Amino acid sequence: MQRMNHQFARMLRIQIVWFLIATLTLFEVKLYPTITMNSRKVCDTRQIELLTPTIAFLIYSSYQCVSVYAYMLISATYRSGLKKTLVEIYGRITRRAIA
Repeated sequence: MQRMNHQFARMLRIQIVWFLIATLTLFEVKLYPTITMNSRKVCDTRQIELLTPTIAFLIYSSYQCVSVYAYMLISATYRSGLKKTLVEIYGRITRRAIA
């Protein structure tokens, strides 16, 4: 069980790193040229071509971060709830066996 938590934490860290890479790429492609050429804001088609997959990847990586984190929370809650239920059932069985 401890090993699974480490695996999920590792997956979450990897997804966060990819999210940051996508964010930095987005800044590099879109915002940096706008800042350097603020006197004339020209919409370059090459920028749009580079920007579209970056935004798609940014959305996908943020979805992955949220889904991995949600799965970690749900599985931890489920495991603790399942363990509590099993302990209660075991306690009832042993009480009946003793009585």
